[in-house]
Amino acid sequence: MSTDFLNCNQFRFFPAPGHSIQCDEILHFLKESTISTLAGRKPLLEGRFQGRDCLLRWFYHGGVLRNIFRGRYVGSASRAVEELKLLVVLKEMGLPVVTPVFALTEGRTIGYRQAIATLRLDNAQDLVLLESISDHHLTSLVRLLERFFDAGLYHPDLNIKNILFEPDAGEFFLLDFDRASLLNGPLAPVERKRIYERLFRSFDKSGRLDVWDDFSFEAVPDYVGEAMSQYRKIRKIRAFFWKLNQK
Repeated sequence: MSTDFLNCNQFRFFPAPGHSIQCDEILHFLKESTISTLAGRKPLLEGRFQGRDCLLRWFYHGGVLRNIFRGRYVGSASRAVEELKLLVVLKEMGLPVVTPVFALTEGRTIGYRQAIATLRLDNAQDLVLLESISDHHLTSLVRLLERFFDAGLYHPDLNIKNILFEPDAGEFFLLDFDRASLLNGPLAPVERKRIYERLFRSFDKSGRLDVWDDFSFEAVPDYVGEAMSQYRKIRKIRAFFWKLNQK
């Protein structure tokens, strides 16, 4: 994928293949977009662009850097542009991901801000807000993630809030591939286990870990069940020290 871009005032836009954009329409979209009802980990903006419902996600630092730099970045490598490229490749591979529209950078006095825009999936629901998550849903989710891992996707921060469910099709979709990458071949079991542990932690933090209580891990690869066992052990240790500190 080429990295063609369009300069509009302080903005630089990087359209996805097949998308032709003009400064006026894209600046109008940025001006008129509003906070989305979707429960992504970062605030999402929503609006109409070229006759379609689109979502815009600004990038923010995590951890300690978030309190210092928030959404300001330095350097030439844009994470938004890299995610746009990755989404294009995953889409071409036939994997269920959101459709990218454009990435952008906004120059500031020091550094820049960046964002990515994608098409909104009609009727899609956040997994974290899904009222009923059955064993069938969970099995389908694991099988989907295995497809991504088989394709070589490494996601260092896979989270329940980055998973959508489309009830009409009965399918899951992934979004937010910030810092994710494609490796040269399928992921090793140890890498997959690490990602699942992170995912289970996000289920726990969102108050949804209980949906796995009666799940039969025999229906999925061994390392998925091992990841859950490992996370529950870590959870008990954390709970023990938390109670100890309360005395």
